[in-house]
Amino acid sequence: MVLAGGGVLGIVAGSLAVSGQQDTGKLRVVPADGKEELAEGESQTIEIFYESPGSDTPNVVEFDLTYDQEVVSIPDDGVSSGGYLSGFPGNNVSNGTVSYGEYVVFDENLGVNPNKPVATIKITPADGA
Repeated sequence: MVLAGGGVLGIVAGSLAVSGQQDTGKLRVVPADGKEELAEGESQTIEIFYESPGSDTPNVVEFDLTYDQEVVSIPDDGVSSGGYLSGFPGNNVSNGTVSYGEYVVFDENLGVNPNKPVATIKITPADGA
């Protein structure tokens, strides 16, 4: 059994970069189904939310998320946009780190959906966990 929580998974969000704001906010990692346990052989989706410190609208959100590879595994195709920005996402999963970025092109229709996650990440227990 693997517990899906920030400390147990060893997930650490760092290198948060947000453009279009005076002050960067914070990231919140949440299991999509609310469960904090992950049974052997099961997968789970976690959601990464961005909490803005003000009313400014970012046009870029980037973060690096590290995880303990001995506890969980994240497939290369396990990271996707959560819908927070209606932009152009990109990600890389390598050596215990998920690097994610998404940007929007400046226009009057800058799409931000504050109730949606920035990204979703599919996790499974690591072999032997």
